[in-house]
Amino acid sequence: MCLAGHPRPGETAPIQLTISLSDGTVLPNSTPRQEFPKNSAVHWLETGHGSSGADYYLSPLPPPGSLVVTIAYPEFGIPPSRIEIGADAILDAATRVTRLWPKD
Repeated sequence: MCLAGHPRPGETAPIQLTISLSDGTVLPNSTPRQEFPKNSAVHWLETGHGSSGADYYLSPLPPPGSLVVTIAYPEFGIPPSRIEIGADAILDAATRVTRLWPKD
């Protein structure tokens, strides 16, 4: 099992993470990983593994408005905690990205 990532079939993710977008889309990490085209218009939450455990990637960019991030770790008795952040900072930062090499 991936500690913070998507569970294998029949398992539950120990860390429960949900991102809710301003358009009503809800993206939990409890949904088994699905394959989406790289340029998909469907929002998806992807787990990547970094040196600190797991990183999450949201694609495509979120719509303007608020993102609500909820996280819980029931295995250790940590109840759900929620924070609301503005997507505007993310969208603004995306305009300053410099592509270093082509996607393909």
